[in-house]
Amino acid sequence: ASERSLKEAHQAELAGLVEAHRAELAGLKEAHEADLERTRREVTEALTSRYGAELESVRARADGQVALAEARAQGATELAAAREEEGNRLVSQLVELRATAPASQLNRSRPRQRATDEGPA
Repeated sequence: ASERSLKEAHQAELAGLVEAHRAELAGLKEAHEADLERTRREVTEALTSRYGAELESVRARADGQVALAEARAQGATELAAAREEEGNRLVSQLVELRATAPASQLNRSRPRQRATDEGPA
């Protein structure tokens, strides 16, 4: 009977050790999963921060390029308007000169037709 009780005591002790190991393993697994989740979160935050900063940098460069393009377009529009105004002024001056110039001066300013051997003399 003592051998039997000794065997039962060993089995109980082994069962206790198995249960303790299972509990320790479950605790280690839980701690590992928590560490893994924390690491994933930290990596995601780091990548988000990094790419967020890069995105802001790209946006800032794009905004600068858009502003430059808008300034160039505005300058081109102003230059075109100034050239159109100058052209209109020159046309007005030409019309005024034609209106006030004597007919003899207008004829002298026109290119003369050269007589050719084959044409009328």
